[in-house]
Amino acid sequence: MPVRRDSGRVAVTLVLAVLLVLSAGCVGTGQGGTGPEDGCRTAVDSYAPVVYGDANGDGRIDQQDVDYVEGVIKGINARTTLSDANYDGEIDEVDILQIKRIINGTQTELTLLDMDGRPVTVPQPVDRVLAIGFGFIEETMFVLGVEDKLVGTGGSNRSPTARYLIPELTKFPDAGSIAMGINYETVAAADPDLVIIRKNPYFQERGDKVVEIIETLDIPVVVLRDPNHFHTSDVTTLYQEIGLLGRIFDKTESAQQLIDEMDESVASITDRTRDIKEEDRPRVLFCGLGSSGTRDKGGVLVVWAKECASTFSDLLNIKSAYEGTGRNCLSAEHVLNLNPDVIILETSSGGIHIRQLYEEEHYKNIQEVTALQEHRVYSIGELTSYGDIQLELPIILMIEAKGTYPERFNDINASEWIEKYYMTIYDIREDDAKNLKELHGLAWIDSYGF
Repeated sequence: MPVRRDSGRVAVTLVLAVLLVLSAGCVGTGQGGTGPEDGCRTAVDSYAPVVYGDANGDGRIDQQDVDYVEGVIKGINARTTLSDANYDGEIDEVDILQIKRIINGTQTELTLLDMDGRPVTVPQPVDRVLAIGFGFIEETMFVLGVEDKLVGTGGSNRSPTARYLIPELTKFPDAGSIAMGINYETVAAADPDLVIIRKNPYFQERGDKVVEIIETLDIPVVVLRDPNHFHTSDVTTLYQEIGLLGRIFDKTESAQQLIDEMDESVASITDRTRDIKEEDRPRVLFCGLGSSGTRDKGGVLVVWAKECASTFSDLLNIKSAYEGTGRNCLSAEHVLNLNPDVIILETSSGGIHIRQLYEEEHYKNIQEVTALQEHRVYSIGELTSYGDIQLELPIILMIEAKGTYPERFNDINASEWIEKYYMTIYDIREDDAKNLKELHGLAWIDSYGF
């Protein structure tokens, strides 16, 4: 079992702020603005969740919020949505008591906005969690030191990292996924006091239905929204997810540390590509090898459009060779016409090898493309776990950036960089980092001298 950092229990002094511009808009009673009169948030840390009790909307829960609610009760201050700290529809002395409990860490429940903009009341502490996603929730809980609170999962079997870090996951019945269907009997049998779901925007309606059904079981549900395929790439969404999980488990300091570590890694990559002009950007094709289903349709490669989050083409100043939308099968003729300078491969099913493009009969008709001729084919393996962006995002960025702009990264040994990242983020040994690299299908990096 890998060794992780022991984060310990942190103080409950909160530094809270705007989660993101949610579809629900501002949380107050007004229609705009930023002051306490309409309940909109004004704090500077955009990665922590909106919590009921932040009465004055300054991003902190402290004595000022107690004073503010006292002013509301007396008719001096404007009523705000977040003044209703216990979320009972009334603003009264009970809300003052709740705020004081949040300040001193003795609250028994907490109401916050999830990433769908839904007010959700969660128990404090949270002791029994069922996570539905493809490993991100479990991985983050591991980093926060609360993986022992997991009593069930859905989809984590598809995450090599989650399975490696938390071997106990294999003992849980799989509750399923939003895409493939949820086994609600498995959810109920786990007897969680909270279900956390990571929704893929591509399955929005299915996700909404799953939340609705689980809530009929009298189980609160917190929704995360990952920067996924068919959704605008935005690394801050990932940080917001981490911030929300940190608040749920009373691990805000550990969550912020994780965000800082990831952001530092991201910045170390993007700073090197920030000044690249449009006309100097190579054309990159982000794709997967065609399956039997793809071939039946006459396709050679499965392509992801430039808006897909796993490409992060805008973040790296990379030009996507494919200008279409969504996920599509490309014929050999189409691939030849695109003629990408670089190819980035990814998989969700394992077994992908760069050499397959060169050796298998099925790909003979595309050997003339520039990327193949110049041997500029790279792979991010299974790092996206069925399209979901995980804590390994900076590794994806490193592979894509170094593959596209090798001259700007010639001082970096990608293999060593990746291992160091794994060791830092998960607080694991070097041999564990090497194992994770292998599990994700990144062994090619060493053989390529990448």
